[in-house]
Amino acid sequence: MNSLNENQNNEIHPEKIGGFLGQDKKDGQPEKKDVFSTDNKRTGGRKIIIGLAGFLLLAVAGLAGYSYYQGQSSFNAGEAEVVVLGPREIMSGEKINYQIKYTNRAGVDLKNSRILLSVPEKFDLVSSDKDFKKEPSTITWDLGELKSQETGIIEAAAKIVGSQDSEYVLDAKMLYTPANFNSEFQSAGENSKIKIKITETPFKLSLLSSESVIGGGEIETAVKYENISQTGFDKMGIKIIFPEGFVFSSSNPPPLENKNNTAYWLFEKFAPGESGKIAAFGNLNGEKGEVKEITAFLSAAEGEGDLSAEYLKVKSEIVIVEAPLVISQTVNGLTDYAARKNEELEYKIKYQNISDQEIKGLVINNILEGRNTLDFDSLKVTDGSYDDQYKITWSAFNVPELALLKPGQEGEVSFKIKLKDYFDIGSYDDKDFTIKSATSVKSFNFSGGAISVGKTIAANELATPVSGGLFLKTAGYYNDDGRIENEGSLPPTVGETTSYTVHWYLNSVASDIDKIKVAAVLPERTEWTGKYILNNRVFNEESAAEPSKNGAGEETLAYNSETREVTWNIPLLPANTGIISPVKEAVFQVALTPSVEDVGKIMTLAGEPLMAAHDKFTNIDLNGEGAAVTTELLDDESVGEEEGVVVSHW
Repeated sequence: MNSLNENQNNEIHPEKIGGFLGQDKKDGQPEKKDVFSTDNKRTGGRKIIIGLAGFLLLAVAGLAGYSYYQGQSSFNAGEAEVVVLGPREIMSGEKINYQIKYTNRAGVDLKNSRILLSVPEKFDLVSSDKDFKKEPSTITWDLGELKSQETGIIEAAAKIVGSQDSEYVLDAKMLYTPANFNSEFQSAGENSKIKIKITETPFKLSLLSSESVIGGGEIETAVKYENISQTGFDKMGIKIIFPEGFVFSSSNPPPLENKNNTAYWLFEKFAPGESGKIAAFGNLNGEKGEVKEITAFLSAAEGEGDLSAEYLKVKSEIVIVEAPLVISQTVNGLTDYAARKNEELEYKIKYQNISDQEIKGLVINNILEGRNTLDFDSLKVTDGSYDDQYKITWSAFNVPELALLKPGQEGEVSFKIKLKDYFDIGSYDDKDFTIKSATSVKSFNFSGGAISVGKTIAANELATPVSGGLFLKTAGYYNDDGRIENEGSLPPTVGETTSYTVHWYLNSVASDIDKIKVAAVLPERTEWTGKYILNNRVFNEESAAEPSKNGAGEETLAYNSETREVTWNIPLLPANTGIISPVKEAVFQVALTPSVEDVGKIMTLAGEPLMAAHDKFTNIDLNGEGAAVTTELLDDESVGEEEGVVVSHW
């Protein structure tokens, strides 16, 4: 201790530094000393003191750093917790109360804390005791600062709309920043999630249909529905999806929409306790053993929104079974007949018992579809009857053999009906008409197999395409519309040339017509002038035109000087040209120079045009002819009757 004080009082002189380093000299030689000798004690003690002081400083700094690190890294994310509380089984659309409980068990405050609740698409937050922000799939509550050990509860009410047995998950998490941190943390835990299952809906829905039916047989589908909740709905919709092969015939009530084997009904103001029924009828085609599925859906909306909320879905299966009786139909002796305007159709329905049992009490029904084309006033039924809806019926009352049909026995019934002179066409969609003849046979005393009494045991449908046809009209003018000017004497005079314009008009009805060719021969006294109109464009040729060299896909009008034939070719004429759209027209000019032997005659300007074409819908060839155009000019009101007769020079 004394030596320590002594060292502290000693001054350090530069000249002594060499001795401190052991470099003092005596007689020119270094002095040898023991490092542990008395002369070395002062300098050695100073080195120990400096080392201890440095060590203490490092220890204090390390301890402070360690304490700070321990404080920073000791926060446990599990000390911040979110729990979702609420029922796990609910009724679809019912208002349910939920609690979101949050807790900060940490020893520090939490900054910028907020709760995010992930919700399903059909989740509707009705109310909350704290302000929130809502996004399509997330609801956020901003909590701000949470004190250490603080706990809180968010009270919320919500509705989840979904179908029976559907499941949904509500997933909550808390984002926050501890007061002694700059990083953001997120809570985690199983209690932050809750799985919800819809075990009830506000409605009842049932689907009843036949368990089996013969291929093509009639089925009835009954859908019953009821509002069993205490909530009224502004809209309720029923959708029925029928299987492939189903032919819809009628329903009560009628559907709002019916297409692509899907029928839809919409009901307004569906009150609590209200119920109803839809009965749909049709025929189901299929092969023996096929299983067909019918599906019904119920959707509803409490407000004015759409019916995107689907509540219930039910299914029913129908098995196609073998028919004990077969039937077939022909039209004018053919199964692939194509009908034409203004002709009479004779339908024959043949039937045969192919089972090994007698079939009693047969009733044959036939329903015709084709009101655009059929003249139902012309219907004639042989040994049968029809009602005011033109449903045709044959029974044992008129056909005795229908009372009992033995195994292998066959028979036939028939009726006739005409097509209209004029089809009902009001829009561009009125085209490609088809007559459908649906025949079904019911037995009222057949006990075999899966067929029940009074059920349809055979059915057949025959579709007959209808060709409306292509119609050619001709006309001639002296005083025309001015696009081509005519000149010369009226009446036509011997030795003088008079020019006229010939018009050909084409109308197509109900079908697209292609490969059209109209041709007529010019008589000896008439010449082609080279002036013509096609597609409203006027052409003026100075000499006779040879057959057109245009491509096959272009409409042409041409004159062949060798055959003296005018030919009009049209690649395609759309359906209802001349009815919905303007008539198709070709105009050409001819020049007539009568001779003495023509005096007193009405001269032919263009012979009877012959027409050939193809009906694209029915795939039949069409042929026809038009009237010759003469100097009588019946369509030119400016020309008198006597001005069409050739006269001699005055």
